[in-house]
Amino acid sequence: MYVPFSEMPDTARIWIYQSDRHLSFEEVEVASAYLLNFTNDWTAHSKDLRASFTIRYNTFFILAVDERAEGASGCSIDKSVKVMQQLEKEFFVSLFNRTWVYYKEDEMLRGVSLETFKHTANLGQLDANTIVFNNMVQTLSELSTKWEVPACESWHSAYLPYN
Repeated sequence: MYVPFSEMPDTARIWIYQSDRHLSFEEVEVASAYLLNFTNDWTAHSKDLRASFTIRYNTFFILAVDERAEGASGCSIDKSVKVMQQLEKEFFVSLFNRTWVYYKEDEMLRGVSLETFKHTANLGQLDANTIVFNNMVQTLSELSTKWEVPACESWHSAYLPYN
């Protein structure tokens, strides 16, 4: 059962998928309609999940489940992965590339390979205060406080020159 993202509790479990490119407005509209249908029908063990989604920066797909009512099961998570794989095919993007990193440069979102991120950091073009996206967060509360953070507060800090 779809629930508006703004109505999901802070404890809601989330999954973040990032695209390797920014989607157009039209692509976001199509993806949103697709995800609305999916989250409205998403179930675990034949029970409706209180689920939602958002797409941020035309790049990050975030699925959420309020597990207070019904928890996501392995099979239901597999269903969401299949949906994301279908979106990959629809838009010719990668949503599962864990070696792709996004950070902000002059308030612009920049996506690069992890190797390029390391190289850029070693050149001194990134520092502890560079805003990065920590897609390892697991709850809506963490999304609000630990997702878009200075590199020194994320796993990205391992690639900064001072480490």
